[in-house]
Amino acid sequence: RELREQAEIRPRKISNLKPSDTHPVGRILLHGMTVLPSTPNHFKESLKDQARREKHVLEKGLVSLEVIAGVAPLFGLLGTALGMISVFQDLSLEGPDRAESLSRGISEALITTVSGLSVGIPALIAYVLYSRKVETLLLRMEEEILFLHDRLTPGQSGNKTTSAKSKQ
Repeated sequence: RELREQAEIRPRKISNLKPSDTHPVGRILLHGMTVLPSTPNHFKESLKDQARREKHVLEKGLVSLEVIAGVAPLFGLLGTALGMISVFQDLSLEGPDRAESLSRGISEALITTVSGLSVGIPALIAYVLYSRKVETLLLRMEEEILFLHDRLTPGQSGNKTTSAKSKQ
């Protein structure tokens, strides 16, 4: 919203933006200003290209979080299964009278499950929260692209809402 106000009230402020120190939406606005004047179609495609680049940057950490959230519990389960195999092998060698050894082995095997879940659960929470934030930001970027396109290429957007408002 603040960037939108700058575009309406203070266009010089947009030209003062630097790609290295702005919000992704600000970088899209800045890019839009650098491709003017151009045809409306070229302008819109240029904004979309910049938005795709910003999307790629925003989503690059999501894959790692998703893999960690999915794989960590599986490693924990694998460790538990291997530990249980070891416990039952020891039980078959030592006999059924070794309940203490059995319970200690099972306890050790479950540690890997707890470890995997301790890593996987926070990673999954972070993934969901960050994904939602990225999704919200991408929607905002799309809105700003449409706004900037409509603002700088009046009557050329094909947007019925904007066209209807301009006719009134």
